[in-house]
Amino acid sequence: MLFCDPKYFAIFLPIAAFLYWFSIGKGKFRWTLPLLIIASTVFYATWSIKFFVLLTLSACINYTFGYLLLVLGEERSNQAKTVAHFRHLIQYWIVGVL
Repeated sequence: MLFCDPKYFAIFLPIAAFLYWFSIGKGKFRWTLPLLIIASTVFYATWSIKFFVLLTLSACINYTFGYLLLVLGEERSNQAKTVAHFRHLIQYWIVGVL
């Protein structure tokens, strides 16, 4: 599914927009971010499995390294910089391979 695909305009976009505005209207902001993540994942998965794998792998790696940076904290800034650089290298490798 692409942005110019009629299925996107007729089915996906109205459903995603309705669910998004419904979650905001009810004041359930904690559902807004997961809803957007799921909608973007579904969109990429319907376009190409390759991009779905890339998106999922990238999100998992970023979450893991973000948590690691949180654990390291500010007192170990040199280690945190090394971790951040290593994450960048992994991300560039994934984009280059996939």
